Amino acid sequence: MEKMTMTVQEMAQCLGIGRNMAYELIRNGKVPFLKFGRSVRIPKKAFDAWLTNETSAGKVVSCK
Repeated sequence: MEKMTMTVQEMAQCLGIGRNMAYELIRNGKVPFLKFGRSVRIPKKAFDAWLTNETSAGKVVSCK
């Protein structure tokens, strides 16, 4: 079964940004996320939709 969420570190690697910038995107409400206690997870489908919406190209290959 494929994971439905990714960690902040996985999201940062996918976007080619640092971990601090990834947390800043989350703090500012720019990236959809779930929080379980202190654990932050990004739903892959919501992330892919957000990324597609944020790009002008219209077609984005999702990060796996």
